Amino acid sequence: MISTTPHVVSRSESKVIQELEQFLQTHEIMHVGECIDWFEVPIEDVLFRRLFHDLAIYINGGQVVGLSLRNCQLSTLPEVVCNLKHLSHLDLSNNEISTLPESISELTKLQSLYLAFNKLMAMPQSIRLCKQIRTLDLAYNRFSHVGSQICSLSRLQVLHFNDNRLVTIPDELANLKRLRVVNMRSNNLRWVNESFWKLKNLERLMLSHNQIVALPEGFGSLKKLTMLGLAYNLLEEVPEELGHLTSLSGFLYLNGNQLSDLPKDLKYLSQIRHVLLQDNAFTDLPEVLRQMPQLETIDATNNQIESIPSWIAEISALRSLTMRRNKIRVLPNSMGRLQKLESIDLANNLVMHLPGEMSTMASLERINLQSNPVLRLSAWLGELKRLKKLDLRWTKMALAPNGLEELVLDGCEVYT
Repeated sequence: MISTTPHVVSRSESKVIQELEQFLQTHEIMHVGECIDWFEVPIEDVLFRRLFHDLAIYINGGQVVGLSLRNCQLSTLPEVVCNLKHLSHLDLSNNEISTLPESISELTKLQSLYLAFNKLMAMPQSIRLCKQIRTLDLAYNRFSHVGSQICSLSRLQVLHFNDNRLVTIPDELANLKRLRVVNMRSNNLRWVNESFWKLKNLERLMLSHNQIVALPEGFGSLKKLTMLGLAYNLLEEVPEELGHLTSLSGFLYLNGNQLSDLPKDLKYLSQIRHVLLQDNAFTDLPEVLRQMPQLETIDATNNQIESIPSWIAEISALRSLTMRRNKIRVLPNSMGRLQKLESIDLANNLVMHLPGEMSTMASLERINLQSNPVLRLSAWLGELKRLKKLDLRWTKMALAPNGLEELVLDGCEVYT
């Protein structure tokens, strides 16, 4: 790192850097005489990684290819920046920018533009001339619509529009055939246009924390989708087509809706490992879960579920079962067959006792039974040699087992 204007760049770019430093000094963002740090970096770091310095210049092959002006309290982009003709990465996040100059169109080699955490309501019409942009981050701004100028960026692959004020998604967005990632969580969307499903290359789609009431036909055409976020919307049902998205893996975010069941075709989601169902209207665990062979996590907190079904034992890969704030009274004897289960959370239910078959659960490390009415516990708890935490707070025990003392001696944290 060198703390003076780099001599490896052209005279014209060196002059631009000096003018930018003068601008920042005049606006008291930098001290008089202070210089922007610069770094020689491989071009792939600029194009494919988020560079981590707040105020820095990135150089490759004697050209300024990256510029970070994060956290500078800027109200607009200094127009002198638009003279950096080789700039491919520009980060203006965490500023006070409300408008961008039309001269941004001169940055014709720009591929990554980060504008999160500003005050933007629209992009300049000239941005459509920045035809090389692949990544555009407009999160945490004040957009109420996606402008046509954005929908003309045909090379766009990653679009972050989360935490804005969007009400609709324009049909023109379907023109961006190369989109792989779309993040529109935390807006005011009530509907997703059918044309949206023409984005066949989508791999990650985040629509959580909106007001979406239904998903249109064609949803199942997104065959490359590996991640889907639908949490905290107004969905009363999930279409069968969701089961056609067989590339989905990892988490299935359905929490925070008004769901009472899941379609049978979800059995085809063989790569799903974590299903989040909390804050819905389920009265039973959806039976389709028993047909997900790799399922490791079920979280059904805050529903109206009255029992855990005996078929729960068929989910042999299950490691975590969270059923807080339901109406569960009895656990099935088959629970003991969940040999990989590490954590069970039954806080705020109506559980009276635990079945003795659970004594064979060799992997169990955490049991949360707090805020259940009356518990009759048995000495077999002491046989759970891997148990690290047993939470019995705000629970009246009809009989305190001798096994608790043994658990404490074995290093288990017991909360009563």
